[in-house]
Order: sequence, then C-alpha cells, then structure tokens
Amino acid sequence: MFSLSCRDLGHDCDFVATAETDEQVRKLLYVHAARAHPEVEETLTPSQARELDRQMQAHMKNEG
Repeated sequence: MFSLSCRDLGHDCDFVATAETDEQVRKLLYVHAARAHPEVEETLTPSQARELDRQMQAHMKNEG
C-alpha cells in the first residue's frame, strides 16, 4: 500500500490518500485538491503541476 498526505505537501490539511499503487494515490490527491483546495488547483501552472508530481513522488510512503 502507498500513502501520501496533504500535509506532506505543505498544506494544513489532515487528508491522507492510501491505495494499492502510487498512481492511484496521486489521482486521489488530485481529486481531493479539486474539492477541498480549489483555489490551489485553479491557479496551478503546468510547471507547478510538474513540481507537485515530483514532490508527491519524493514524499510517497510505501507501506507494503
């Protein structure tokens, strides 16, 4: 199982995404961000999105 929290990415938020693959975790975090942090998603540039993906990979926890 893989997991990553919103807090790992620098947000004051208790959401934690957990799934079988790291790709599923990233998708869950993007869905969460769209719902809970729309102001962040609306202003995200392509360059910032690439950096966010890099941060997600760097902070991803493999609990398997």
